[in-house]
Amino acid sequence: MTGPQTLPQMLLQRAAAEPERVCERKKDRGIWRRYTWAQVLANVRDLALGLASLGLRPGETVAAIGENDPEHFWAEYATQAMGG
Repeated sequence: MTGPQTLPQMLLQRAAAEPERVCERKKDRGIWRRYTWAQVLANVRDLALGLASLGLRPGETVAAIGENDPEHFWAEYATQAMGG
């Protein structure tokens, strides 16, 4: 069996292997916010389900405009997880 091939697959693998380890950090008003692999996976899953409920289907395009923030990356992963 080969390893993960996509970013969402890599996220699943890392979240299963070390769910409580810090995945991302972002400074917000001078305070570092930390997100674990499990938290990131949960956020990506919620966003993917939201995209599905809005009608996103595999092969469709999503435009995302944003800053270099964790939420922006989560939206990208969610879109990829849905096949967008």
